[in-house]
Amino acid sequence: MTLDEFATILRTKGAAAEVHHATDSSLDEFRSASHAGI
Repeated sequence: MTLDEFATILRTKGAAAEVHHATDSSLDEFRSASHAGI
């Protein structure tokens, strides 16, 4: 199962899910987004 597929399943259950792929940003940007989501 891909990350995108997992997010879609979560959304169908009413969860708010954003997908952020590590390769789309720098390590620092990815860490910041991860910490902001907690």
